[in-house]
Amino acid sequence: MQNQLDSFVVTRLLFSLIAAFILLFTPLLTLATAGPDSYFYPADSNPFGKSYPEWAATWLKFVFENPDRLSDKTGALCAINQTGNVWILPGASSGEFSRSCTIPNGTAILISPTEGFCNKQQTPSVGDNEVEIRKCAKEDVDEDTHSSTTIDGVKISNLHDVNRIQSVLFDLKYPPGQGPYKTITDGVFLMLKPLSPGNHTLIQEAGSDKPGVPADQAWNYKVTYNLEVK
Repeated sequence: MQNQLDSFVVTRLLFSLIAAFILLFTPLLTLATAGPDSYFYPADSNPFGKSYPEWAATWLKFVFENPDRLSDKTGALCAINQTGNVWILPGASSGEFSRSCTIPNGTAILISPTEGFCNKQQTPSVGDNEVEIRKCAKEDVDEDTHSSTTIDGVKISNLHDVNRIQSVLFDLKYPPGQGPYKTITDGVFLMLKPLSPGNHTLIQEAGSDKPGVPADQAWNYKVTYNLEVK
């Protein structure tokens, strides 16, 4: 009788441990196998009333009319001029940075791990020809070889297949005070759904190291955002 009781206790304990394991690790397994749409609004959606091509134009205007954001080393500029339900968190032109940023609860985040843009100020030969401007913008981004985004340890690396976007034609004042110039931006644009309150880590990185490219022409960057949502 005692042996049967001991066996019953061991069996119950074993099932309890298995149940605890499932409860503890299922969320992590779900995160690890989740697709991009678990984190981002899909490319064919209209988050907050704008299409992705419209948001791409908004991203470039916000960042390039405030170019100091690309070289911000600490996140000190994170909250400046941010408005509404969407904040824009840029990457960098080159180098590696760690930025801290406090995000209001319920706020979506627009990022672009890799992008290029073109207008007649940058490439005079295109003039105001929209077809040529679009082709020019695309060629720049095609040089990217390893862009990725990592959210709380979950890395999404097939970004060109997920959210490669070309913007609407828009006016850009860049360099600041010059223009406006008819502009197109092409790249990977991702609208991150609002994160839960608490601490999160968002990493953006990209680069180009194609075979045969001289080392001084290769480029890489990595920006880690230490986010607090509250």
